[in-house]
Amino acid sequence: INVAAVKLMQKVSVNDTISTARQMGISTFEKADNVEDHYSLALGGLNRGVKPIEMATAYGIFANSGIRTEPFAITRVLDSDNRVIYEAHPKKQIVLSPETSYLMTDMLRSVINEGTGWRADLDRPVAGKTGTTNNYTDAWFVGFTPSLVTSVWIGEDNLQKMVYDQRDENGNLIFTENGRARTISSAEAAQLWGEYMREVVKGREVSYFSEPQNIKSISIDPVTGKLPNKYTPRITEELFKTENAPRQAENLHGPTETVK
Repeated sequence: INVAAVKLMQKVSVNDTISTARQMGISTFEKADNVEDHYSLALGGLNRGVKPIEMATAYGIFANSGIRTEPFAITRVLDSDNRVIYEAHPKKQIVLSPETSYLMTDMLRSVINEGTGWRADLDRPVAGKTGTTNNYTDAWFVGFTPSLVTSVWIGEDNLQKMVYDQRDENGNLIFTENGRARTISSAEAAQLWGEYMREVVKGREVSYFSEPQNIKSISIDPVTGKLPNKYTPRITEELFKTENAPRQAENLHGPTETVK
C-alpha cells in the first residue's frame, strides 16, 4: 500500500504535492522537503512534521466540498450590553473540486469501514486516516463527519519511542499488551478520537456527505482497474469522475481450462 503512494508521487512530482498541501493549510515544509526524489514525503516524511490544527484544517476541506476555511478560536465577543465588539470572519478559499473532495472522502471512509481506523466508527458517516511514525514516536488519527473534523496526536516531546516497558519491584511489566510491553500506535489515537467524537455527536442529527452529480459508481475488475469481462473472477464497485471512468473491458482473465 505504501509503494502505491510513492509511485503516485513519482507521477505527480514532489513539488506539486507540496504545493497542494500548502494550499490545504500545511505550513511546516522546509527547503529540504522540496527535493525531487524525496518520495518518503508520500508516507509523511517531513523534516519538521505537521501541526494538529493544520491537519484538522486540511481534512476539513474534504468534508467541505473542497473549500478551506481558516481556523479560528473566538467566534464573537460581546460587551456588557450584548453589543458585538468582535466577530470572526474567517477567510475561505476553494482548494479542491467537489468531485476530488468526495472521492478522497470515499477512500477515507474505507479506512474506518474496512481498515486500520475501525475503532473510530460512530455508526454514522465518518472518514479519517491513521498514521504511525517510525519507532512509534508519533501516533495520529484525523477524522471527520460531514460537519465536524477532529485531529488527535499522541507522542513524547523528546521523540521517545512509545514503548512502555517499565517494571515493578518484582520485574513484572507495569503496562502490558498481549503479555508484552505496551506500545502506543495509531490504534490508540483512533480509539481516543472515537470515544471523544461519540460524545460530541450524541443527540446530533445524522448527516451525510454530499455526492456531486459528476460521480458515477461503476463495476470494475480490481486487478486491472478496467471494466469486467464475462470471465472476471471478482468484481468490485468503485467511484469515478464521469470523465475518468474506465471504458475498456479487461483482457487479463479468460476461460478456465482443465488439463489432466
